[in-house]
Amino acid sequence: MLDYSPALMTDMYEYTMLDACLRDGTANRKCVFEIFTRHLPLGRHYGVAAGQGRILDALENFHLDDNDLKFLADRKVVGPETIKWLENFHFSGSIKGYREGEMFFPNSPILQVEGTFGECTLLETLLLSILNYDSAVASAASRMVSAAKDRPCMDMGGRRTNEWAAVAAARAAVVGGFKGTANLLAAQMYGLKAIGTAAHCFTLVHDDERSAFESQIAALGKNTTLLVDMKALGENQVQIDCDVLQADGGTRTASITGAYVALVDAMRWAEKHKHIRSADRVIKDSVSAVSVGVIDGKPMLDLPYIEDSKAMTDMNVAMTGSGEFIEIQGTAEHRPFNRAELNTLLDLAEKGNKELQAAQQAALAQD
Repeated sequence: MLDYSPALMTDMYEYTMLDACLRDGTANRKCVFEIFTRHLPLGRHYGVAAGQGRILDALENFHLDDNDLKFLADRKVVGPETIKWLENFHFSGSIKGYREGEMFFPNSPILQVEGTFGECTLLETLLLSILNYDSAVASAASRMVSAAKDRPCMDMGGRRTNEWAAVAAARAAVVGGFKGTANLLAAQMYGLKAIGTAAHCFTLVHDDERSAFESQIAALGKNTTLLVDMKALGENQVQIDCDVLQADGGTRTASITGAYVALVDAMRWAEKHKHIRSADRVIKDSVSAVSVGVIDGKPMLDLPYIEDSKAMTDMNVAMTGSGEFIEIQGTAEHRPFNRAELNTLLDLAEKGNKELQAAQQAALAQD
């Protein structure tokens, strides 16, 4: 990482104002600075505050070393008395405001800085820079998460921005509700979940798609699930979008179950119109998913939100039509669960998935 002082991440006039105020005696006057937005972009009704954590990190290192002071002196930005004042500078005022991730509205102070004019003015540009950028990213991320509903959103925007802005954006996106980032430095610095598989060039460097997918499975492990024979699919691409119209069960599991039916429909259409030779050759097995959990000590199947929110244990289980497990994702919310409870939940999930698979076949049997 570059070695630099946050105290120089500001505009020159902040230091020239300090220099003048130290000369005329007004630098020690008590002041209150407030940061707020006057208005939001058209069609947006709220913002999401972000960047406060990065501000605290910056304040911890907000001091000038000998090289920084020499730079200010050589450039004649400030005079000798101000250089002496800056030698032992540390911010002694107070800062209060919104927590990261909270919504804000126009004309409401996101951050309030109180202290002497001299010390507060040095922070102005830095604080505005961090809050403006991070809050803009977090606000956009929040709207994306709302639009996506139960579908997770991930940050992969590093190649579209400045390298350091990408790190800040990854953090702010997670504040706004994203689940992870492809940016490894951001993941390392802020403890974020790192995500990623492979880019288009990975497929292109292999002789065919099948070889690429086989290589990826070998590298990432057998938990990488492929239910579609990519060779049989040929030079075709399938996109499936799931919108849950009635959330009376697990929305994520319902999307998986419904997506399989949509995939079969799409492959049958492709076979009929001679885009592929055989739908049965493309789809190797069926897939369904269901939620289970322990509510007030009782194992239950297909949890709606009201049950899921008070579950002592909840679990999503995805299975193939041949009875193999694709994913078992379980969490003890209020107390740990034992092996006997786990086995009971898996048996219940297997029963539920068999019922769903019968419903899938019944739906596909209709014209």
